[in-house]
Amino acid sequence: MLKLHATRKLFEKLTITSDGALPGTPMSKWLYEKPSLDINPLSGWHGHLITLQRRNCVLMAHDSTRFPLVLPALTKPDFAELNDRFVDTFMNTLLKCGANEVHLETALLIKSVLRVNSPFSLSGLAHHFAHRHPKAC
Repeated sequence: MLKLHATRKLFEKLTITSDGALPGTPMSKWLYEKPSLDINPLSGWHGHLITLQRRNCVLMAHDSTRFPLVLPALTKPDFAELNDRFVDTFMNTLLKCGANEVHLETALLIKSVLRVNSPFSLSGLAHHFAHRHPKAC
């Protein structure tokens, strides 16, 4: 599973199962059928909900690489399908960044279900990145 550290604003918008995973939906059931990796290099994301022009958007950043994702104009059904929206946005962003066929196929092979941790504060996120990447801050 892919760990997602969500801010309280994002956490409150999500429906989460008792183990922290987003519930399976018809569009994301293929992710639940895949075997889960013990150590997944794509795991470890931070997510925050913002409002742009009265629309809900989720900003995400990968912990290790700081690779950014923007999931724009989300509606209530989109939050239910966050696994599918995440995969779609991630693959499209890779494609637009110039990833080749091998990169895209590898990303699809190790894709997994998002598991949401308890909410964190944005000041905690700034502290996390400052200590993890001191030269960048």
